Amino acid sequence: MLSSGLPVSRYVSTAVSLTTPAVEAPAINTGLLIGSSTAIDAGERMRRFANISEVQHTFGSDSPEYNGALIWFSQNPRPDHLMVGRWIQAPAPASLIGGNSERRIAEWQAITNGSFAVTIGGTSSNVTNLNFATVSNLNAVAEIVSNAMTGGSARWNGERFIFNTDATGVAASIGFLTPVSPASGTDISEMLGAGMTSHSRIVTGAPAEDALSALAEIDALYSSNFYCVFFPEAGPAEQEELAAYCEAADPVHYLGVSTNDINTLDPLNETSLAYELYQSGYHKTALQYSRHPAAVASYLAFFATTFWRGTNTAKTGMYMRQPGVPPEQISSYQADALQDRNVNVYVGIANGATMAQYGTSISGQFTDTIWGADALALDVQNALFNVLYASGRPKVPQTDFGVSLLITAANAVCGRYVLNGYLAPGVWNAPGVGNIRHGDQLPLGYYIWAPTVALLDESDRAARRAPLITILARCASAIHTVNVLINVYA
Repeated sequence: MLSSGLPVSRYVSTAVSLTTPAVEAPAINTGLLIGSSTAIDAGERMRRFANISEVQHTFGSDSPEYNGALIWFSQNPRPDHLMVGRWIQAPAPASLIGGNSERRIAEWQAITNGSFAVTIGGTSSNVTNLNFATVSNLNAVAEIVSNAMTGGSARWNGERFIFNTDATGVAASIGFLTPVSPASGTDISEMLGAGMTSHSRIVTGAPAEDALSALAEIDALYSSNFYCVFFPEAGPAEQEELAAYCEAADPVHYLGVSTNDINTLDPLNETSLAYELYQSGYHKTALQYSRHPAAVASYLAFFATTFWRGTNTAKTGMYMRQPGVPPEQISSYQADALQDRNVNVYVGIANGATMAQYGTSISGQFTDTIWGADALALDVQNALFNVLYASGRPKVPQTDFGVSLLITAANAVCGRYVLNGYLAPGVWNAPGVGNIRHGDQLPLGYYIWAPTVALLDESDRAARRAPLITILARCASAIHTVNVLINVYA
């Protein structure tokens, strides 16, 4: 047999190594609204919505979820999505969430003796003699099924059939639909999308939970999928618990709270939510006084649309517009009372303008500073992780060169935050590190320093830790008020 020739690999050997894709940072510009509507079941807990029409289709236009989302999506520029979570405010039934179902009405009209078996609360029952000859839509199919069931009900939600038990709480249970045994009539368990092969799922009954438990449960499941959160239906005491939770949360979260309590305008009142939160001094909570129960959704959406990888895109909350939020007509005395306790408010100005003031967390620190610091920290964290994660072979050595790779990644992130306007050159008026002392200039707006690897403790060397990398970052801040002196020579 003739050969096609010796392989080229005898002379030049090549190997292909695909680089590891970089990991994205946790969502810093994503909001979470938590409500008690049952449209999201207790098993799913959270769902993403791209626009207000999707929210309206799911929850209807008279729900707290819709009202909050309407304000969120009305902000300019408009956020590109909103997460909505479920608060199990009352004991929840067990549910069977249907999967692939028959949607052709003609197929249903041909069934005049439909049947299936189902076990609810441990008791099995046969549902038989189901006649769909006159149905005109799937809601009518669900109504016939529901009327024939014992201990449960069925409904069509526009996408699938859903079966709920009458009982609620942890004792409630339901199984998949199965054919009646011995066979009787026409089995419709799979047509309903509720059989074991229809991609249906079972949600167990759940006890009622308080607002804090709802946030903690959703956070445990989806912590990196949202940053800011608002809870329109939670009461004042519950909002205090949520604020404490967000202050300590990791990954980080930021809570927005609306209040219409008139006592907020009284500087001497010591019973309002504003007073209680102010005493706590939380950095990760913003409170807004407003007649609208979801006004703070607009406040959060304004910051959530910050493009941190842009140029001059950093924002301040002072002077923001809040579409859909009615401006408050308050006196200077009342405005001072709000400012003294770091409460935000959307107001009308004598020149005809409407704007938000003061753009602060309840601690008095500006929201843009807190939000930006969290965004910077997450981006640095993610950039350094990707240096370690995407390196593969060769490794990042525990040497000064290896540390320089990490510092280079951090430099790139800090440079972006100078470009977007969050950081800026200025004087460092805090204890210094490395070559920077109190009062020195930060010409770049930031300074990154790490000691030599030769100074590492042996325990750190054995654990393969890098030396501590310290970043000094100078916030660009913002101008909110102006004093002008005009000298006129006559």
